[in-house]
Amino acid sequence: MDTVQGTAPALPALTWQPTIRRSHPMKGALAWLIGIPIPIIIILYLLDVF
Repeated sequence: MDTVQGTAPALPALTWQPTIRRSHPMKGALAWLIGIPIPIIIILYLLDVF
């Protein structure tokens, strides 16, 4: 009987990987220039709006 036994496929690593953001890096500066206060900009960054 010719059966091929192999190993199970490897599971992906359970490590944290940063997300790839494809946004403009100057959105915060632009928001500040149009009058949005810095604490609001920081909150928007933390909420992943920017």
